[in-house]
Amino acid sequence: MSEVVEVYKQYKYRMYRCDKKDRALRHKIFVASTIWNHFIALQRRYYTLSGRYISLNRMRKHVLKLRRTERFSLWMDLHSQVCQDVVLRVDDAYMRFFKGLAKGRPKFRKAVKYSSFTFPQSGYKLSGNTVTMDGVKYRFVLHREIKGQVKALMVKRDRVGRLWLVFRVYEKMVIGASSTGKSGSDLD
Repeated sequence: MSEVVEVYKQYKYRMYRCDKKDRALRHKIFVASTIWNHFIALQRRYYTLSGRYISLNRMRKHVLKLRRTERFSLWMDLHSQVCQDVVLRVDDAYMRFFKGLAKGRPKFRKAVKYSSFTFPQSGYKLSGNTVTMDGVKYRFVLHREIKGQVKALMVKRDRVGRLWLVFRVYEKMVIGASSTGKSGSDLD
């Protein structure tokens, strides 16, 4: 008897190099790092003044409000859901710290060390070996077929500086019937 299991998988593909387009993606990673550092500073400042933590919901509303101001107009270069995902990462880091799972509180990150941003639901379109983000088409090496339904897209920069696309996919897998656990000699 076989069983159908629903799982999340990740497919990682290397992007083709294109210097002009690469600069735009590297700029978006830089913008994500500025959002991260801003909210780390905001949390620290708020904690020293009030002794409390800013909730995820308040941070999400705040990042969308700040994007509309002239001072933080640079943040408009990122999709709104990407900005909210960066705030979610800050919140996850603090939750790990509060539960004792992290060594210390979340730290500031240099833009060079910040490595990725994620489109959690929308803001991209996949067709063949091209993905369209914010109206710009990027090509990647499609070395294997993407099976299942794409749920999220992450743009990641490795330590060497290459750019990668990581697709989070929801997939149904069929698991074959399990064996009896006995060897052939035990059956006689």
